[in-house]
Amino acid sequence: MNIPDISNNYEFKLVKRMMMRDYPWIKDVIPSVDDNDEYRAISFVDVLIDPYQLSKEKGFAVAEYVTKLAGMNGLFRSPFLSTFFERNRYELKAIVDEIENKIRTIHDTNTIPREYKNKKKFLPSEWIYHTTPK
Repeated sequence: MNIPDISNNYEFKLVKRMMMRDYPWIKDVIPSVDDNDEYRAISFVDVLIDPYQLSKEKGFAVAEYVTKLAGMNGLFRSPFLSTFFERNRYELKAIVDEIENKIRTIHDTNTIPREYKNKKKFLPSEWIYHTTPK
């Protein structure tokens, strides 16, 4: 599937809506450009986040280098959510696991007709903080 097909997929829309509703610090979910049908069972998505909103919500300290790098080029990305914060690796892993479990539940449900489902399960590939460069 190409990016427009994934973006219009019913299951993708459910996953995106769930992530943005349940986790207000998630600002957008987009199909990963790197997903080139290389993986048989996974479609990757990029997750645009506001680490400062998550920081306020959970009390995590945003890493200084995130602010510096995002300020220089307007972007900071990582395959690990924990990279954005000073500590709290295990708490952040629990958040990612919770998100992935909810995605799995959507994918495995029998209430969505087969023709509306994606053949592959969606998983976050990158967490991205996008801001205006200074």
